[in-house]
Amino acid sequence: MTYTIQPIYLSGSLHGYGFYQDLKATSITTTMNNVSEVLQAVDGTNSYLHRSYKRVWNVTFNMIIYSGSASYPLATVVNLRDIYQGFSSVLTNVVFCFESHKYPVFFEPGSWQAELASTSVTMTNKPYYNVSFRLVEI
Repeated sequence: MTYTIQPIYLSGSLHGYGFYQDLKATSITTTMNNVSEVLQAVDGTNSYLHRSYKRVWNVTFNMIIYSGSASYPLATVVNLRDIYQGFSSVLTNVVFCFESHKYPVFFEPGSWQAELASTSVTMTNKPYYNVSFRLVEI
């Protein structure tokens, strides 16, 4: 049996201008968050008032050189940082394509992390970074 690996990307509009961004991440982990309100009865039993599930993706890029020559992962991270910073605009919408499905998402506020990988440097003493952020299904 042959499987075709589907592309992973973000697309949409940022401040009213269209964009498309390949997502060449080191890892993408998916979790399902249960969105519900729990009602507790007098006897202590729980019941759900509303129940649904939202997907959350943790996207990670390891060993990125910000000050090096432009490579696919570096260009991806720099462009995604611009999208992350401009996401509060009303004219912004983002679609995440993952496993052949398209999901409307937003960047979780406060989720952007850039960590200096201090034990790893290039031959010219340029540091590597590990970058991660979270995408939440709307």
